[in-house]
Amino acid sequence: MLDALKKAIGAENVLDGTPIVVRPANEDGVARIVAIAHENGRRVWPRGGGTRLGPDRANLVVELSRLDIIEHFPNDM
Repeated sequence: MLDALKKAIGAENVLDGTPIVVRPANEDGVARIVAIAHENGRRVWPRGGGTRLGPDRANLVVELSRLDIIEHFPNDM
């Protein structure tokens, strides 16, 4: 899975650890990450500003700080 993530968004944007942390630069990268996670049965946790802790059971953290988020609906969480 690491190789697929590195190929999808660049090795410099994949931090190998527990959990794995990925930092996509755009929405296409997020879509590729989610598809790879799904294919490998991994749990994904999106991380924005880091104001809330993620679940301990997440296998893959998607760091969204590089994206320009235009709309935000906190009640949808």
